[in-house]
Amino acid sequence: MRPNLEQDQLIDRFLRHEMTQEERASFESMVEGDELVRDEVMLRKDIIVGIQAAERQMLKDRLTRVVGHRVAKADRSTGYAQGQFRRYRWAIAIGVAIAVLLVLLTYLLTR
Repeated sequence: MRPNLEQDQLIDRFLRHEMTQEERASFESMVEGDELVRDEVMLRKDIIVGIQAAERQMLKDRLTRVVGHRVAKADRSTGYAQGQFRRYRWAIAIGVAIAVLLVLLTYLLTR
């Protein structure tokens, strides 16, 4: 037999940590003496833990899909992961060398 409506509400408050210390102590002593209520509390705890675990796993899966999609998209658009920027490394090196020479020349001419 299931607990009555009042006990249902007490169980819900207990599991949501909405009871005062006195109410919690009284409820825990009632649970110790009533096997049906104890079983109902344990069942509801198990359901809550199961739902939380499922929600956590769904969130992890969703984040994995989003991050995986973004990484794959970045790989296609930038090519950094495949090393495609290597064809530009000489141009980058020459540009940096020219910039350094210009800074050095400017420094020498303003002295």
